[in-house]
Amino acid sequence: EASSVPTSYIPTTTGPVTRGAETYTATIGPFNSGSAYIAISDNDTGIQTPGTHLNGPLDVVGAASLGLYLSRTSNASFRNRLWTQASANVFDTTVSDLRLAFTWNGANVNVFQNGTKVVTNFAYALTGVNTFRFGPVEARNRITAFAVYNSVLTDAQLQSLTQ
Repeated sequence: EASSVPTSYIPTTTGPVTRGAETYTATIGPFNSGSAYIAISDNDTGIQTPGTHLNGPLDVVGAASLGLYLSRTSNASFRNRLWTQASANVFDTTVSDLRLAFTWNGANVNVFQNGTKVVTNFAYALTGVNTFRFGPVEARNRITAFAVYNSVLTDAQLQSLTQ
């Protein structure tokens, strides 16, 4: 198998088989406000296709949606980008080993990256969050942790969570 990480077994009988996209959907909530945390290793390596809105590691779906997608940033490097459903860029991640947390309260989104608040009160009416979808991921980055909270965590809690 040509992979740098172990993958699940695919039984074959007479020839090669192509692995389908691995995805996971968790239905919870609905939450009109809350917080989410995701840790991703190798946040900038292995992507072959340039462009925006490539396959992303995370979609947060409610009455509107917010997504963390792999994309080409203005300096031509690849990192995850937090986007709104209307394709407004909230934040370009800037580190390879990413610990990202964000909150929503029905009117605004706040974002912490690796212990630092990087977005304050981005105007976006994310409400009724009831689904989290993971994958497929085009790069070799890996989700190493994920948590969701049914309340808006404080700045101190988010700073501590993402350090």
